[in-house]
Amino acid sequence: MGAAGKRAVFMHGIAPGRIERQAGHSNFKAVFEDPPAAPQTRGSVSHPMESGTDVRGGWRNRSQGT
Repeated sequence: MGAAGKRAVFMHGIAPGRIERQAGHSNFKAVFEDPPAAPQTRGSVSHPMESGTDVRGGWRNRSQGT
């Protein structure tokens, strides 16, 4: 456990309600805050991508025993 974790445990022993509110608020912001928008692309539904359409990595060969 790092210094921040030890500090949180210590502070939770002193003021558990306040620490839980702060942790809940920061976790809510981290999970539900709007992320930055992805860059606009032509997409792949109407206009298929020129790259990334092949199967690679060798997994087919291993599953077929070759």
